[in-house]
Amino acid sequence: MIDARAINEQLLIAGLREQELAEQLQRQLAFTNAITSSLGEGLYALDRAGRFTMVNPAAERMLGWTEVELLGRGALEVIHGQAATNARSMAEDSPLLAVMRSGTAARDENAMWTRRDGAVFPIAYSAAPIVADGQVVGAVVAFRDMTKVRQAALALARQSAELARSRAELEQLLAEVQALALTDDLTALYNRRGFFTLAAQQMKVAKRTKHALSLIFIDLDGLKGINDRWGHKVGSQAISVAAHILTATFRESDIIARFGGDEFVVLAMDSDVQDPDKVLQRLQAHCAQHNMQANAPYQLSMSIGVAHSTAERPCSLEELLKQADAQMYAHKQTKHTTRGVGAAAARDR
Repeated sequence: MIDARAINEQLLIAGLREQELAEQLQRQLAFTNAITSSLGEGLYALDRAGRFTMVNPAAERMLGWTEVELLGRGALEVIHGQAATNARSMAEDSPLLAVMRSGTAARDENAMWTRRDGAVFPIAYSAAPIVADGQVVGAVVAFRDMTKVRQAALALARQSAELARSRAELEQLLAEVQALALTDDLTALYNRRGFFTLAAQQMKVAKRTKHALSLIFIDLDGLKGINDRWGHKVGSQAISVAAHILTATFRESDIIARFGGDEFVVLAMDSDVQDPDKVLQRLQAHCAQHNMQANAPYQLSMSIGVAHSTAERPCSLEELLKQADAQMYAHKQTKHTTRGVGAAAARDR
């Protein structure tokens, strides 16, 4: 005969074990709920059909739905169904379904989901399959609302663009200031500082490449007389005309500068300036053409001096200036002497 007391003891022990397991399971569920409820990230679980089985409070806040309202509903329908674009066509290709089909995790940093009120907002999420007895039975999804991050990134991009614009404007302003510092206001030629800055570079190039250089020193004749007789405004016009003639006479690659009040200099590399007579002829021709065409009360005239630096006989910039200045002065004296002889001959007649 079966001992009823023993059977009752076994049943009692079994019941106590089941109660203990149930309590343990209850504690584990409570612990898990506490963890998921305290998460700042949204978290929800889906069954094999893609229906909600759990939603944490952060997900409720971000999606605008309560857990009770979402349980049993399809995630793709809730998240995408209210979107105004082709959201429904996304369901079949959704990474959420791919997770459950393939059993592999997925991640998307640029997803767009829909809240309960229909507002579409940026999301970054990761999804992992839930596996039981070797079978995928669902998925768990953790996500973050990226709205503030995107706004911050957009603000940063705008600030970067504004900074780039400001930098470009500053660089342009600096270039303009530098140009002003290196150019002459009246003639738009290089000024003395601009000449020395560019000439020093050109001298280095010529030395490295073994090219010849020529420096032409030019003086506008009679500027003081023009100023005294017709005023400084007419004198300034004469300086501007002389600058225009020099620009027309020499090459664009030559460095042309207003060196002083009525003095100009030109630094030329590898040109026919090696023959001073050709330069003088071109200048005289341009001056003569201007004097014939212009309705000016004076006759424009220039005195010039030329100095050379070659690979065989190199000269410094200071030496070139000194030599060319001396040549220019000699040319001016020759013209004075010629004018004096001509005037004396006219008196004798």
